[in-house]
Amino acid sequence: MVTLYFDRMRETSNEVAPVVDLYLNNFRNSKGNFYDLISQIPKSFMRQGSNIRTYLLRTAYESLTDKNWKWIAPVGASIEFLLASMYYSNWIHDEKGGIRSKGEDKDILTAAIIMRELSQEVLVDGLKDKIPLEKLINLFSLFNETNKIFQEGQFVDIKVNNYKNWNNLVSEEDQMNLFLERTYKINAAFIERIAKVGGLLAEGSEQQLNALGKFGEYFGMAHQIMNDVADFVPPRFGISTTTKLPEDSYADVKDGHLTLPIIYTLYHDINEDRVKKIVNVLEGGKQNSLNDLEEATSLLIENGAIKYTINYARHFKKMAKETIKKFPKDKRMPLDWLLISIDSNKYYTSLRNLEAN
Repeated sequence: MVTLYFDRMRETSNEVAPVVDLYLNNFRNSKGNFYDLISQIPKSFMRQGSNIRTYLLRTAYESLTDKNWKWIAPVGASIEFLLASMYYSNWIHDEKGGIRSKGEDKDILTAAIIMRELSQEVLVDGLKDKIPLEKLINLFSLFNETNKIFQEGQFVDIKVNNYKNWNNLVSEEDQMNLFLERTYKINAAFIERIAKVGGLLAEGSEQQLNALGKFGEYFGMAHQIMNDVADFVPPRFGISTTTKLPEDSYADVKDGHLTLPIIYTLYHDINEDRVKKIVNVLEGGKQNSLNDLEEATSLLIENGAIKYTINYARHFKKMAKETIKKFPKDKRMPLDWLLISIDSNKYYTSLRNLEAN
């Protein structure tokens, strides 16, 4: 099953990557390092060959039709470019991707804008002669919606869902509602709409589109919460993805973001000394030593915060499975494969190894 899943991932990437490359190559003869600048993230996506979003697009489409999915590869490329735009934007706001000067941040902003433009361009070029104008406009609307929601969610995550704005008079319910809003807007909203787009291109019914949308939403929530756990994996484990470098470990806690392990600790840990150490890390920000940060990971394992967060992600996984239970088994199985990583992944393994030692 796992082998089939990754084979389908690679197959999907092999169809989408040439489309991405085609549009990037228009800048290959640009002056200076412009091509290298804008292609950094989309190229890394293609090298990895396992982007869950383009896989979801294909799988949502195939869940409703037996037609060959390859004609929608340009939509996959559009998704890759839109995702790259979001990541470039996030690199600036969260200061990820390594140490940079202010001038380099301006360059990355340029890359984010170019990726957004390419996302729209490839969508029009790829579909204008294949689907009715009304449907193309609908797709544009879904992707534009996604971008607006993401940018708002990024603002909420940085400016509102932050320890600097927290005090112990904020109820746990209110804090959790803020956390869930942030999680939906920075990740789940995009994945929800990708699943809907796949169903829309397959001529799905309103009921089917709603089911796929809910699947995408719940999977997106689980995936982001899993990513919040990954933030506490020490860089010495050397785990990286196309968009998360080992040196970006602890980025959220250094920026004071109130992710679920932190929220659990603030409201449920009765060990005052342990809570004080976590608070000191939140207040220390980027001045924390690596030893301080690794100790925070150990404390979050010790107090059950990591386990609680993993189980919370699995709760959304179960909800995702429930939304597609009426789909034929052979159609829903490739969607179910997406959920495997919520139960088991390299980040969880690293944290278990840390706990054992």
